[in-house]
Amino acid sequence: MVSSHIMTQSSAADSESTWAGWLTVERAAYLGIALLALFVRFFNLGLHPLGAAEAHQALTAWQLAQGDSLGGMVSGVSPLLLSLNHVLFLLTLGSDTLARALPALAGTLLVLLPYGLRHELGRRAALIGALLLALSPTAVLFSRTVDGHSLALLGALLALVAVTRSLAGANPWAAWAGVGVAVALSSAAGGITGVLALLLGLVWFARGQIANLSSRLRSLIQAAAGPAVLVFVLGATLLLTFWPGLGGTADLFGQWLAHIAPAADAPPFWWPLLRLLLDEPVILFGTLLGLGFWAFNPAFRQRLTWPVKTAALWGGLALLLALLGRQPADGFVIAVPLTLLAAQAFDWLLSQVQDGPRWSEEWIVMLTSLVLIVTFRLYLASWAQASQNQYLIAALVLLGLILVLHVLSGFWIGLRATLGVLALFVLTAVSVGQVGRLWALNHNLLPRQVLLAYETVTAPDVRVLVATLVNRSAHRYGDEHRFQVDVVAGPTSDIVRWYVRDFQRVRLVTSATDANDTDALISAMSDDPSPPGADFIGAAYTVTQRWTPQGLSGAPLLRWLLSGEAKTPAQNQDVVLWVNGAE
Repeated sequence: MVSSHIMTQSSAADSESTWAGWLTVERAAYLGIALLALFVRFFNLGLHPLGAAEAHQALTAWQLAQGDSLGGMVSGVSPLLLSLNHVLFLLTLGSDTLARALPALAGTLLVLLPYGLRHELGRRAALIGALLLALSPTAVLFSRTVDGHSLALLGALLALVAVTRSLAGANPWAAWAGVGVAVALSSAAGGITGVLALLLGLVWFARGQIANLSSRLRSLIQAAAGPAVLVFVLGATLLLTFWPGLGGTADLFGQWLAHIAPAADAPPFWWPLLRLLLDEPVILFGTLLGLGFWAFNPAFRQRLTWPVKTAALWGGLALLLALLGRQPADGFVIAVPLTLLAAQAFDWLLSQVQDGPRWSEEWIVMLTSLVLIVTFRLYLASWAQASQNQYLIAALVLLGLILVLHVLSGFWIGLRATLGVLALFVLTAVSVGQVGRLWALNHNLLPRQVLLAYETVTAPDVRVLVATLVNRSAHRYGDEHRFQVDVVAGPTSDIVRWYVRDFQRVRLVTSATDANDTDALISAMSDDPSPPGADFIGAAYTVTQRWTPQGLSGAPLLRWLLSGEAKTPAQNQDVVLWVNGAE
């Protein structure tokens, strides 16, 4: 008994020692960043109603889980996300939050991948990259969306990390390279850009390394091919039970090629650049710093490894496609790879500041600049709220004082020290602004259609419509979901059908000509709406909204750019809910 007790204590001590040895400060930092990413992605995940594309993706998975026939080919969906949500909906009742749960989880895992590149980036740069991904407004936005790009970017970056580790001699990573490629190619069109950039980067930036390690490269391809094919086929077809999923992967390539020509309602060609400036100022600033260091600093250029160069190529290719086609997920596809270059640039900047003179006068300039920029922001907010020009004039004066301060500091502490202070000041200012942008895009209720200009968002009114149906069904039948609900096919029909899916009988009809046998009919608003029958009573609801900055100029344009506020109306798509009043 005593010996058994001693052995138990020894085993527990060994386990505690092993855990303590594994949990270094660096790994604890990654765990903290992962928890932060988990919080901002899952907090109030069902706040906003599903958009049209989200509803189409979620409704398709829901129909498969209910055993409904989809009539052959599926399009406009992520095959891998469709399979995963299909399984999830088999096990649960389904909801907005559950439909978004897997992309949110993928977005959280994405944050941890820079850990695999810490030997190439440097340990501090890899940590910076993880933090940038955790707080990237577009990364959080698409992690909270029923969209395959969160999975696709996870797969593409996993492939880059796994190939890097495999070529460095870590053989177990080869299979993960195949998994990453398969996930990227079966999730979203943006994943194709990442895989293409990886191939180009291997040929362009790693050709010397490949030539010296040709046998290792062959082993990598052989080890990755099997998992790639297996995950691609099984993931797209739901374990070989839904073969139209393979057709859905072909549709992704068609979507990728569609970048060559923009849609008729696409925003202007400069829109992706403005979105990067508004939504990702930290990553954009870091990328510009990195490109500047790359061009003019030989020491920084020598420090860049082939994975970072490949990531920069990936971001550049994504930006080129965005300028051509202007798709909603372009900002996400651009921001993720450029994070690596930005992290490398910020790490270099910090190392140069640490190697410079002792910070005494520099801190005076830095703190004074921060006080001025906070005051500037307060005056700017007052101008946006009150529209009184004296607040704008005061804000511009403060901005001028910041410029004068840094010009004078160049004579006081030297040009090199001033540039370092200026870079850190800009980084601090845009970081605070980016956190505010993250919250506005993902956690504020209104006006979301203004923040997501040129994109169609679902109005909260759709949930009011469903609540009305639930109340009427409970009043008539004593059952909240006994109503038969007919939905007329149209641009918003997928959204409506997703939200009325819990009713016992839901039909998609082509017209409202004969609906006397139904309890409720939902049809698009027309110029002269007429009831489908004499006993029907109707009420209008706004389902989607789309806002563009077209027509803004002067002060209203500046107010929208700086505060995300605009008073011009959005384009609404309304539906009419007709309820049969006959008892």
